[in-house]
Amino acid sequence: MESMPRLLFLAPFLLAGCVIYDQPAEVIPARVPLTAEEMIAMRHGGTSDETILLELAEHGIARKLTADDLVQLKESGAGDALLQAVVSAEVRQPREAQVVYHRRYEFYDPGFSFAIGSVFGLNLGRRHPGYHGWRSRSRICW
Repeated sequence: MESMPRLLFLAPFLLAGCVIYDQPAEVIPARVPLTAEEMIAMRHGGTSDETILLELAEHGIARKLTADDLVQLKESGAGDALLQAVVSAEVRQPREAQVVYHRRYEFYDPGFSFAIGSVFGLNLGRRHPGYHGWRSRSRICW
């Protein structure tokens, strides 16, 4: 405990060698629900029913479709499976893309960290009952 005040001056050096930063880990994509007009435009553009079904399952719809919307979708060439999926589709709210960050702690310089660790190891090792000094034959040399 008496060596602790002597080691207190090393605290700023330890903190200066440590880097804390947030790193983007993943991006949650934006969700834009489909509207009746978008689905009709997709069918007129030649998009297949399977592709629209995948988009519908991923993004949902912005609002429940009216009978007029369903008739226009049928006239644009939509199949019965797509119409059934649109009727039973979940209404979802739009969501912006979100970036998820993970906080990382790293030492700025490995050599600096090794030197500080050596100083602490030396001072703490002196209190160890098996310590016989630097010239002891019983210590292990790396």
